[in-house]
Amino acid sequence: MSKWLRGAAVGTTLAATLTACGGGGDDGGGDGLGGPGSAFPGGKQSGPVLSSGQQVGQALPSRAGTSGGWLMMAPDVLSSAKSATTCREAAGTACAGVLAVGKAKGSRYQGAKTLQVKFGIYAFDTAENAKVAMKAIVNSIHREDGKDAKVLKVDAGADESDAVADRMSSTDFSDVTMRVGGVVVRVHTLDVTDTAELESLAKMQVERIKRVAAGKNPDA
Repeated sequence: MSKWLRGAAVGTTLAATLTACGGGGDDGGGDGLGGPGSAFPGGKQSGPVLSSGQQVGQALPSRAGTSGGWLMMAPDVLSSAKSATTCREAAGTACAGVLAVGKAKGSRYQGAKTLQVKFGIYAFDTAENAKVAMKAIVNSIHREDGKDAKVLKVDAGADESDAVADRMSSTDFSDVTMRVGGVVVRVHTLDVTDTAELESLAKMQVERIKRVAAGKNPDA
């Protein structure tokens, strides 16, 4: 189970796996990234950059800007020191250039089930540093969670992405990791079995990042 997920859900621990395939690399070890939506190696080296914790907080999904019955909690933007520590723990590397890390949780009811989602944003000073960190984070998760997961095709308009679902006996976990310019994004869900809904959540987060980076109100 990914360390980032322990204790993450609203009242329930979320667990997910993320697998990576393709060429290897020196940062993070293991397999490289590949598959639908991926751009390793040679991904885009420019794009949106969130330069402060304030922008990270604005980019995280809000109650006003989230549709589909999702009830979002207030985002949590970490201090500079905590952001660096959190990133290093997730990636297993120095996380060079990390500026801020923020998280937000939400839930919605579907019959007797409570569906849950957690968003995470890691903002870096450059797209290149974000690219290295994403590769390391994905490989770290892959090493922890193994390869017994279903690779998903999720196109959220990110520069690079990787997605997987882990269908357990009583719960369903999905995990999407993306890079949008200088920002690494993680979207984890519990019992969201509709890939279209997972993709919609990922697209919403990508669009919010792009709007904030362009100086626009993401809730407008």
